[in-house]
Amino acid sequence: MLALVPVGRGIVDGLRTRGWLTASVGSAFVLGVVALGVSLRSRPKRMALLCLGAVVLGAATQLWPRVEERVHVLQYVVLGALCLRVVERPWRALALVAALGWLEEGVQYLVPHRVYDNADVALNAASGAVGVLATWAADRLEARGTR
Repeated sequence: MLALVPVGRGIVDGLRTRGWLTASVGSAFVLGVVALGVSLRSRPKRMALLCLGAVVLGAATQLWPRVEERVHVLQYVVLGALCLRVVERPWRALALVAALGWLEEGVQYLVPHRVYDNADVALNAASGAVGVLATWAADRLEARGTR
């Protein structure tokens, strides 16, 4: 994500100018849900829970008017889930994903024509927390079902 900060605005503006931005984001989301389903096909309970969560999350992102904010929500949910896999403790994963969101905003402050925004820091952290907590809950439910 940090690597795209300097060029991200140009990509988004180009897609928006051609009228492809919403379709591109929607297609990427659908492909992500399909990939999630395929990767979890041997774990049907987890697949059903996480795919349902993805659909609910996709619908919830419609609350934000800008496509960029919708993408940020989705990115940080996935990043939160990945952080939990890396550090294996929910509170550490929450701290890590919040720090990464803050770092991304800090990098944007240094890039011309970009701004640091505390609201984006909060959105990144909250979205990452959803990913951490959803993954943690899915792990707990799956562990309970195998006992």
